[in-house]
Amino acid sequence: MTWKANHRYVAFVFLAVLSVTLAVSSFLLWVVFPRGYYPSRAVWVAIHKWGGLALTISVLIHVLMHWRWIVHMTRRHLTPRQTAVQVQSSDRPAPTRASFDYLASQRSACADTDQLDTQTNPAQ
Repeated sequence: MTWKANHRYVAFVFLAVLSVTLAVSSFLLWVVFPRGYYPSRAVWVAIHKWGGLALTISVLIHVLMHWRWIVHMTRRHLTPRQTAVQVQSSDRPAPTRASFDYLASQRSACADTDQLDTQTNPAQ
């Protein structure tokens, strides 16, 4: 595994662990310790607060590390796409029905010769 792939894997695992930690602490603070003072509630509030801060910083670092890709993809999706008419060269004529018919006849001629080859040489 390359250094870059290893780095991305570690970052993914770290972000996933922080996300699960926040989800669990949110559930516990919302359902198990809804209000009031419980000694264990204070611990989960601290876990939730520091986990949220760590996740926020990790996501910001992740975005900064991939900033060029984000800019590239944003520009790619915001710029208008070229249509076939714009790409077509002006000195080359557009394909006509006759050219398609010619290509179809050539294709069928090739198919006929392939059938003849397999009839004369059954090993193919």
